[in-house]
Amino acid sequence: MARNPVRVLSKYTERLGDTFRFYLGGLKEVIITTNPAVIQHVLKTNAENYQKSEIQVKRMGHFLGKGLLTTHGEAWRTQRRLIQKGFDRKQLDALSSIMQESLTESLRDFDRQISAGPVDIYPHLMKMTFAMVARSLFGAKLKDEDIDLVSHTICTVQEFIVRQTLQPYLNPWFAASGELRKHEEMRVRADSILMAYIKQRRNQEPGHDLLQTLMDARYSDGDGMSDELVLSESMQLLVAGHETSSNGLSWLLYLLSSRPDCLERVRQEFDSVLGEAPLSHGDLPKLEFTTQVIQEGSASIRRFG
Repeated sequence: MARNPVRVLSKYTERLGDTFRFYLGGLKEVIITTNPAVIQHVLKTNAENYQKSEIQVKRMGHFLGKGLLTTHGEAWRTQRRLIQKGFDRKQLDALSSIMQESLTESLRDFDRQISAGPVDIYPHLMKMTFAMVARSLFGAKLKDEDIDLVSHTICTVQEFIVRQTLQPYLNPWFAASGELRKHEEMRVRADSILMAYIKQRRNQEPGHDLLQTLMDARYSDGDGMSDELVLSESMQLLVAGHETSSNGLSWLLYLLSSRPDCLERVRQEFDSVLGEAPLSHGDLPKLEFTTQVIQEGSASIRRFG
């Protein structure tokens, strides 16, 4: 289970159906489902009846602090409303420009590597999407070496959280052997790098990135977020923003490789809508076929992933 959870759960799904009980590590009872109606019932229609699991609140919260990913209820609603206010049209256009610049830089490096032969696309997409999210958060001044360190830390800590979840009987050993402390020290180092950017920004001219959005947000009493809360929300946006995107893009590219006709239509639509101009947030509604392709790819992940 720890090595290949998808294969194990797929085997159980074939035998038991789309919804069944499962015991993580033989100890923690959970419900496994691939049924869209059940997922919608829990995550949308009746979301108020369900709280986030211990995995998110306790285990992820231990490494990521309190933020949108690790809170629920009124605290989550308050924080979500606060952050959502910053995503207006002007801000989205600014973020689009930052992401375009980051992607252009990443593709230059990618082109150099594929010139030597075939490559595994997934780690490259992980690196590209993480750089885009990181620079959307902290702006162009974020150093490449800092991006690499934070990215490595997040991936390593995530793997450790998965082990804690799937093998809970090993948690006493993780604490006694120093494994837990080693991962905590990695997190502290990554936190210190990002906190330095946050404190530096407090004394600079306002930027046009997500960090500025978090720092400018104000609660009903007029107070803003503390540096510690800005750090937690930043780290959680990094976690949530890059892996889902790279997973989706990897699957989408695989699907398009089997449908060259659809790939050609996507290319033609981009040429028709953009010409030689850079992509902006305002162009997205015009990319109708591309949007359909992305939505179909996402739906197929839910069906087969």
